[in-house]
This record gives sequence, structure tokens and C-alpha cells, in this order.
Amino acid sequence: TSYFIDDASIVSSETQKEIDSRLADISKAQKSGVYLMTTDDFQGMTPQEFADFVYEENGMGYGSSHDGIILVVNYDSGDWAISTTGSGISTYTDAGQEYLMSQKIFERILLQRFQSMLTCVKIS
Repeated sequence: TSYFIDDASIVSSETQKEIDSRLADISKAQKSGVYLMTTDDFQGMTPQEFADFVYEENGMGYGSSHDGIILVVNYDSGDWAISTTGSGISTYTDAGQEYLMSQKIFERILLQRFQSMLTCVKIS
């Protein structure tokens, strides 16, 4: 199972492998699957339904209770959802998720990624 699924194709394959490896290390250390997915299509589902669907359909999670968390982000619309299962439910509480998102952590990551992409573009 991949820990980083880049269906929106926003990073290079090399970067995708690096992110996947880091998330795998975090998952192993925490004994809880930590996943990230980018997409540009929720396939007619709400963001939450889609996040739950991806987690279940891909057999994600750690151990028999599939402990873990996934963040799914629609790169086109900016909509996102988090799904947790097993011990991930108590580890990644709703309050904790709300705090992370209120700090605009994801937006900062996207902004940093965009800015680094601009520095790689040479204007002639």
C-alpha cells in the first residue's frame, strides 16, 4: 500500500517516492497508518465519503483494526477531508484535526510548494 497517492499529479515521481517513504517511516514508528492523497475528482461523493471510501477500498491502516488516518485533498477545488479508523480515531481527534486546519498548515505547505516550483522556472 502506498502512503502517498498523488492522483492529481502535483509532484514528480521522485518527490512522490520521498513523501511515501517518509509517511511509511512515520506510520511504522506510530504503529498507525498515516496517508495523504491528492485528487482532482471526488467521483460524485462528498469529500468525507470519498476519504472513507479510499481508506476502506485500499485496505489502509495498521494491524487488524486498520489504525490510521488519511487526508484527502482535492487540488482543484481546495476541498479536503480526513478519515480515521481504529486507534486513529482517538489519536487524531476532531478537535486536533480542527486545530491543525485552523493553523492553515496545509495551505502553508501548498504555498511553499508553489513558491519552490516558481524558483525552478526560468523566465526568458
